[in-house]
This record gives sequence, structure tokens and C-alpha cells, in this order.
Amino acid sequence: MKWLENLKEGDRVYVGRGSTFCSNYAPATVERTTKTTVIVDGKKYRKTDGKLQGSEPFFTPQLCEATPERDAKCRAYQLKERLTKVAENINLLSVDQIERILAIVNEAKDSNNV
Repeated sequence: MKWLENLKEGDRVYVGRGSTFCSNYAPATVERTTKTTVIVDGKKYRKTDGKLQGSEPFFTPQLCEATPERDAKCRAYQLKERLTKVAENINLLSVDQIERILAIVNEAKDSNNV
């Protein structure tokens, strides 16, 4: 992968966690590189395929290129996680706040024909 070969210290990447398909992203910064290795958060990833060295073949953490599309997907995931935390603390919200949230959700459902 050409982009892996060109990584240098300070570059942004994503670490795909729990899947070889990078479905769950964690933003990270390259700490150091060698001829064959990219070091992120103290862990060594192969430059040939971006996979964590010495890990299991399935569900291997893997480096993913930081692209605008992946940035958007990661941002959406983070916001959904935050919204889940809000739902866990729904009792902290007033009735008015809950009604506004429901109105936004209903508007989104209507615009997406759900």
C-alpha cells in the first residue's frame, strides 16, 4: 500500500479496531517509522498491510488512511456515541429538551422516508 510506505512522523491515521475492515475507527498520530514498520501509540504496524504485528489473523487492529470520507465517518460515529450517552442520562433532560430532540429525530425520519 503506497500510502503506508509514505507515512512519516506526525501524520494522521486511523486505527481500525475489532475488524480487518476498519469499521470502528480511532484517530491516531504516527510516532515513528522504520523501513518496515509504522509505530502508533507505541504499537508496531507492518508497512506492507498496516496490520498490528504479532496479532491474530482475524479482528486484527489495522492502520487506515486518514481521508475526508473516513474523517466524516469517524465524526458521525463519535457523535452517535455521544448521543447514546445522552440517552443513558435522559432523566437529566427537561420535557422541553426531550421534545426538541424527538422533533429533530422525527424530521430526519420524514426526510429519509423511514
